[in-house]
Amino acid sequence: MTTVADRPTDSGPGSVPGPDGPDGVSFTTVTGDLPVPGDERLVLVVALAGSALLGDGEPLVPGRWALLDPAHPGTPTADRAFRALCVRFPRDRVEPRGEPLTGVAGTAFDAGPGLAGYVCDTLRHLDAHRLAMGPHAAVAVRHAVDLVGVLLRSTAGAEPAPHCDLLDRIKAHVEAHLGDPDLAPAGIAAAHFVSARHLHNLFAGTGTSAAAWIRARRVEMCRRDLADPALADVPAAAIGSRWGFRGPSHFGQVFKRATGLTPAAYREGARSASSSSSCS
Repeated sequence: MTTVADRPTDSGPGSVPGPDGPDGVSFTTVTGDLPVPGDERLVLVVALAGSALLGDGEPLVPGRWALLDPAHPGTPTADRAFRALCVRFPRDRVEPRGEPLTGVAGTAFDAGPGLAGYVCDTLRHLDAHRLAMGPHAAVAVRHAVDLVGVLLRSTAGAEPAPHCDLLDRIKAHVEAHLGDPDLAPAGIAAAHFVSARHLHNLFAGTGTSAAAWIRARRVEMCRRDLADPALADVPAAAIGSRWGFRGPSHFGQVFKRATGLTPAAYREGARSASSSSSCS
């Protein structure tokens, strides 16, 4: 397999910047073969050229997509002309309640008019333009994977979760107010005219809590800024304050608990990784 492009959007949690993007999502274009899902993440494959066989079904050709699942290994084959966009993402992003996506993995599906075509077109356009999106790329990638989840659940015959629209609006609200140190579940619930209990239940269905999700998003944005060479002269404490942390001590404690590194150590690791990459 030849990797044509591996364009990360950001780093995965708990590490210095690497090949994974926000929440463990990565985009890669490959030629001549299909990727092997070597971890617990799923891979959505959008065919761009050539042909590949996943099994006994229809070939994976342009105009079709497929899901690769490490829990359902196979022996796919591809011709030399095969080229595909591969989007790798954690299983829990599309199986939020632990409901398996039965009957989807290892089969080529048409990406014609409708939901499938829209999702595949969105992924292709996002891959082409996300580097130019700057700090907005992480949000765009997250929403794109939510769309992938809708496509996969629809293909599996699962009913759409009735709370998805509300939860999406709540998450968008959080994204827009991350820098507010007073952002808290009670205020978020009130802003959306729901009870604190209902807000808790919405996030519980995704395997986390509102407070934990806010914390994780703040840490992710701080990681992005600490790794940005353009912000190398901005004090780490100022970056923490920008994303809603109350003081350097609070920021340092939360950041180290989430990543295993102090903000200063993370920034130094990112600088070293960038220097090594530019020299290679």
